[in-house]
Amino acid sequence: MGLAGRDMTTLKDYTVDDLYTIFDTTRQMKLKWMRGIREPVLLNRTLAMFFEIPSTRTSISFETAMTQLGGHGIYLAPGRTWIGIEESWEDAFHVIDRYVDGITARLMEHTTLENIAKWAKVPVINASDDWEHPCQALTDFYTILEKKRKLEGKKWVAAWGYRDATAPIGLIHSSLYIAPRLGVDYVIAAPKGYEPDERVLEVARKEAEVTGAKIEIVHDLEEAVEGADVINIYSYVAPKYFRMALDAYKKTGKYAAPAPHVVEPNKYKHWKVTDEHVDLAKRDVSVMHCMPVARGEECDDSVVDGPRSVMIDEAENRLHVQKAILALLMGGYPGK
Repeated sequence: MGLAGRDMTTLKDYTVDDLYTIFDTTRQMKLKWMRGIREPVLLNRTLAMFFEIPSTRTSISFETAMTQLGGHGIYLAPGRTWIGIEESWEDAFHVIDRYVDGITARLMEHTTLENIAKWAKVPVINASDDWEHPCQALTDFYTILEKKRKLEGKKWVAAWGYRDATAPIGLIHSSLYIAPRLGVDYVIAAPKGYEPDERVLEVARKEAEVTGAKIEIVHDLEEAVEGADVINIYSYVAPKYFRMALDAYKKTGKYAAPAPHVVEPNKYKHWKVTDEHVDLAKRDVSVMHCMPVARGEECDDSVVDGPRSVMIDEAENRLHVQKAILALLMGGYPGK
């Protein structure tokens, strides 16, 4: 299928055919699992799971995915190995490459992941970093494809939400790489100063010219969500502020984002998705959040728990999408 042996450090180079191969494989594998059909397509294969920062859904879904595929995931948190303490990252991953069949890593810096991909011959999968979050983006688009049967022509609003804890912008970057390729009109609703990296926007706009999709940045939440098919809530730090946070992390070992909404919270607290915002969208709008969701900050409880929320389905689909990614990249699908 053309995906076996590839890395997934970025979605920039994944074509429409690649994306639908992942979506189709996800659908098939999920359906078989629900029917009780078990496919140990990665029997006796091992995935090294390196997590530089804590994780709930990402770590559990990857480890469970490997178990359901007949393989094994090894969770490697800081402190378990000598990486970065008494051993260089390069030496460590040259060795790890000889032990395992695949590597996934959740890291602070994308450049570290790119280096791991150079050092290792096995497939390397980005489990989130400061630049991209491919698995979550694929999960989000698959979930809407599952719910609405098509993606082309849908209005997708990435709604920034205030919270005192912040995340990297990676999900927005990954989504921008694939939304226009899939014919999705992608609208970023965020305060001024929270725009994505211009290099990513340039790629997205060029793709949009080919497919006829739209890429917009709107600094008014009410205006952005009007007529939306999807409202995807996500609090993130703008790239320039994340670099500051990253520098502080390197010095102190603690992540603290000096973003404007952390320094001046009252200025940004109105960036919260409410039922009134959801009512401005289409009647069958799907409201998403990759979780953990900051209830009362990013959005109201009634939005999280309401009938238009697909957040739990979205979270479940991380497992199924990642099973498809692992099976395809590690060469275990569609069979022996």
